[in-house]
Amino acid sequence: MLAMTACETITGDFSRVIAIEINAPSEVTILVDDTLVLQATAINAAGNPVTDAIIVWALLDIDSGQVGFTLDPPSGTVIGISAGSGRVRAQVEELPSEPVTINVMPADTTTPDIFPDLTRHTVINRQ
Repeated sequence: MLAMTACETITGDFSRVIAIEINAPSEVTILVDDTLVLQATAINAAGNPVTDAIIVWALLDIDSGQVGFTLDPPSGTVIGISAGSGRVRAQVEELPSEPVTINVMPADTTTPDIFPDLTRHTVINRQ
């Protein structure tokens, strides 16, 4: 007996955003008064960046009282204001990214390598 199968064309919207790539490690440490600009890239179903996607950043630990930084949601700019930590994530429409933990240490703390992968951060501004 010979079996025959038909090939079907799979169609879909390959331009829709299916993932958000964060250009930072899952945990970052900064000092008080440091500025860090987080970056994210929306990725479509074809695996390509979606350059016109609107990415908004959100603070996840808003009620903890321990967050030591401010966050500008449209730009992803984090400014260390006091010792503490909190988590942020990027979001495109209803699609959230994995969280990034931001730790803030006092400015007088000496740490040998608080930015272990500096090439992945966009802006670090020491005052």
